[in-house]
Amino acid sequence: MEITQKKIGTDKVEAVNYDSRSERIDEKTGTAQDRADMSRMGKVQELRPTDNFRAPTTGGQYHWISEFSPKKHQKFLSYIMGWLCVLGWQGGCASSSFLAGTLIQGLIALNHPDTYVPEGWHGTLLTIGVAAFAVFFNTFLARHLPTIESGLLVIHLGAFVGILATLWALSPEIADVTIFTQFYDGGGWNSFGISTLAGITSGIIPMLGADAAAHMSEELQLAGSNLDDVLASPTGYPYMVLFYNSTKSAASATIMSVFILLMLISSNLSIVATASRQLFAFARDEGLPFSTWFARVSRNALPMNAIIVTFITSALLSLINIGSATALNSITSLSTNALLSSYICSIGCMIWRRWTGAPLLPSHFSLGCWGLALNISSVAFLIFAFIFSFFPMSPTPDATVMNWNILIYGVVVVFSITYYFLQGRFFYVGPVQYVRKLD
Repeated sequence: MEITQKKIGTDKVEAVNYDSRSERIDEKTGTAQDRADMSRMGKVQELRPTDNFRAPTTGGQYHWISEFSPKKHQKFLSYIMGWLCVLGWQGGCASSSFLAGTLIQGLIALNHPDTYVPEGWHGTLLTIGVAAFAVFFNTFLARHLPTIESGLLVIHLGAFVGILATLWALSPEIADVTIFTQFYDGGGWNSFGISTLAGITSGIIPMLGADAAAHMSEELQLAGSNLDDVLASPTGYPYMVLFYNSTKSAASATIMSVFILLMLISSNLSIVATASRQLFAFARDEGLPFSTWFARVSRNALPMNAIIVTFITSALLSLINIGSATALNSITSLSTNALLSSYICSIGCMIWRRWTGAPLLPSHFSLGCWGLALNISSVAFLIFAFIFSFFPMSPTPDATVMNWNILIYGVVVVFSITYYFLQGRFFYVGPVQYVRKLD
């Protein structure tokens, strides 16, 4: 017998007995709680659920903004956030595929430094290959995603410990004072503080967490003098050179890098699944052009049109790499800015409801008296990260290394607002209009 929590008002919580062992679980509609959630939101369960990995709504942030924001702003705010979430996740798919594809290219350069010359189109083809594998998996093996991810978690933890131990044992030691007092201002900001803040975005992207163990490689002799050589590595990924410098073996560096590659490819499987469902959900609420086609579900209960569009988007964006990897990075990093916007807006709506005493939905978990403080601190940090995500990596960038996120983000916001007033507002009503009040 499990004890779950039912939320009453904003802070009071009532215990509810819930026996999951005696509950009937339908293959299509899930548990009784799942069916109740879908009924409350006025939705029909069309997609095939995956055991224990379903969320109450595929829409995510734009759905909750529609429910939690002030009534007069619900439709407009949820529509704009829906656009940003869709484009953000589509850009995230292209970005993760690009990282995995070019990491494979980097491994080739590491093992064949004298014969292999990296070309942009090589990375593009590898990116398309990674994206195609993710689509294949999400089409034919989607049921096995939870099991595979559970296994990858074990591999991830094992690789983390293994890489950390290897670098700790093999990297030459240097003085502690050098490790903790010597800093590198690679962007030329003439301020370690601003240089750190300008690079904060990489620290908040969960996908980059897989290379945390590589930071032990900073314990190299004469790290400052070696850094330029490391950053100029033909692999495109400096940590590969750090692995090689520590182990003195291309094979060992390759094995450690393969673990990171495995994490990237596996994360891409989940990102493709998320992006396609986000696209499907927003189209189901008629927030996009050609919504009926995007929201179509195949006979095997998968949003195949949304999955195919996600693959095509990644493939088309990867073509930009042939001309400029910097331009591609600027476009795909739109996902960071877009998703940060949705987090700020959705948590901001929670702050408004808690501050005004407006009721919240029943839930199985409550932050209690800490809710408002945690929400405010979260938004403060997110705004901080959002602002610095638009900063270039140096104070005087030229066109080739400029961070064009602010331009791309602005174009997306202006386009979504324009489309809303021209057409979207006549079809889109917002998820909250479908919600059934079960008081």
